[in-house]
Amino acid sequence: EHHLKKQEIMTKRWFELLTKYNDELKVRTLGELIFGCEDKKYLKTEYGLTRYKTYGEKNRLTIVVLHGLGGNLDLFEGMAIDLAKKGFRVLSYDFYDRGCSETDRIKYPLGWFGRHPLKFTLSFHCLQLQQVLDALTDNDLILVGHSTGGAVALRYATSKKNRVKGLVLMDAVVLPPKKSLAAKIAEIPFLGDLVVKFFGASSFLQFCKQCVKDIARNRLHLEQTKNLLKKNPRFLAAMASTNRYCEGFTVSLLPEFIHFCSTAPKNNIPLTLIWGQNDSATPFSPHCQQLHSIAAKAYQSSSLYSYLPFPDTPHNVYFPDAKPNECTEAIAKLAANVLQSR
Repeated sequence: EHHLKKQEIMTKRWFELLTKYNDELKVRTLGELIFGCEDKKYLKTEYGLTRYKTYGEKNRLTIVVLHGLGGNLDLFEGMAIDLAKKGFRVLSYDFYDRGCSETDRIKYPLGWFGRHPLKFTLSFHCLQLQQVLDALTDNDLILVGHSTGGAVALRYATSKKNRVKGLVLMDAVVLPPKKSLAAKIAEIPFLGDLVVKFFGASSFLQFCKQCVKDIARNRLHLEQTKNLLKKNPRFLAAMASTNRYCEGFTVSLLPEFIHFCSTAPKNNIPLTLIWGQNDSATPFSPHCQQLHSIAAKAYQSSSLYSYLPFPDTPHNVYFPDAKPNECTEAIAKLAANVLQSR
């Protein structure tokens, strides 16, 4: 009886493995196991496949939307549609191993305890952004970055001043974010890998719940994130690598923000800061307050600078249960400023 029970368990395990690999053979990226494979567009970029989506007419001023640490382009769908209706072109894409984008599984297999072989530095993220832009648009740009996407947007805007005509930072990682104990331990070699493997998924899910105002209204997003953590080990590995190596997480980007603010007003480049005052990841104080102090001084009451702090609003400030319409209107107002200054 014991032998039969053991054989039954082994048979079930083999069936689960075969089903898993059969499912993986049917999709281009592991993200498609969660988000489906219909209507997905990809670019072949240096480290793998990048999923992207565009809205609006091709020859319009282009607004590029960059998501956060564990986000994906679908989270901006409502905002992108509304901005396209207002006459702008919107481009969004998934960071590598987030959403449906993926680094090459053959070239870059995960190591011991699921450690990612690639270092997700800020330069690594900006290279993906550059290759997406090279392939899809030569228009002037407005960059909109949320959380980690804010760090990418700031670095790119600082280095590509002639191309970027406006910048919107939403609860952005400029000062190093507030990290959980698990996230701090994850930075320690070897021990960090063990912590990520055994506690990373549950810790990140708890973080996601803290980032929304109403858990019930965000049940689909939370369920998709849970499934990504379960079915795509590269998702957690990529986030852990960003946590370990990406500037903004590891060192402050305040010098780059100061540099941006020292030149942007002279070049008529508008800046908008949008922040939830209940943000527990990049807390309103000191993060937003410090950035606002620097920006307000640099722009000297100019209409090019806008500051939108929202009370009782968490990290995901643009989510449907937070301030989606206000965020969209603020971005549209900045874009209108850019068009008027042409």
